[in-house]
Amino acid sequence: MASLTLRTLGQGWASCTDVFVEVANTQQLNGILLTSDGQSVRRPAPEFELYRAWGHLREVMSGPDRGAWMTGHLRVSSDGHYSMDFDWDERPVWPVAVDPEGTIHNGRDVERSALLDDLRRFPREARMTPVWMANLQAAPRPVFRDDVWPDELRAMQENEDWIVVAEGIKRLISDAILDDELDFVEDDELADGLLQDVLNGVDARRFLSMAAAVRSSVIDQREPDTSGIELSGNARQMLFGNQNTAAEVEVVRDALKALTAFERRVVVSAETDHA
Repeated sequence: MASLTLRTLGQGWASCTDVFVEVANTQQLNGILLTSDGQSVRRPAPEFELYRAWGHLREVMSGPDRGAWMTGHLRVSSDGHYSMDFDWDERPVWPVAVDPEGTIHNGRDVERSALLDDLRRFPREARMTPVWMANLQAAPRPVFRDDVWPDELRAMQENEDWIVVAEGIKRLISDAILDDELDFVEDDELADGLLQDVLNGVDARRFLSMAAAVRSSVIDQREPDTSGIELSGNARQMLFGNQNTAAEVEVVRDALKALTAFERRVVVSAETDHA
């Protein structure tokens, strides 16, 4: 790690202090350089290979009992001397600014949903779990009273892919509640993102089946023109931008928005549900 940092920093500095934070699927690396005349300057943007090396180091250092560290410090001088340390138990913050001692300033809180995702990836035994982490894991999760979907969505409930999508929507809403961000999440925004996920994740035949499930309660159920479409191919490649299936894509997008709005309406906190 030190040699890679040395190689990517170039010339004109005396020492470097880097702080790396990884939680779930997000990594941030920030640092500070000291020049030979004692001036502090922000380090250049890290190379991608540094992020990859830090992530690999974290992976190999993790253990089934102690989980993984979330914050790593590297101090390296231009003559090649270095030291490293890792924080396993302190709650991490994103390193907005770093001083030469490796202290993070104006750190931004890491989202609670991301912390829980990371803990699922790197679980810990109880004796190795700090109090803040145990409290986070024990916090009640939102409950969705969605056993019966509304009439306009009822037929979708019989489609396996739509059930999977609904579970994804609930995870997104739960995470937004956990991070106190639900008021900032728009149904349109979620629907657009989910549409891209569905298009990328299923073949054309399954996507059209999802659209048919939406249309099943409509009198006009004309079949789309699929001539020239490889139904076993990826839905995005086969259907997106195709004028013959544009209506099907729009039908699924509108249904995603409606399903998101429904799940938002029926979510309650665990405390309310069990009160």
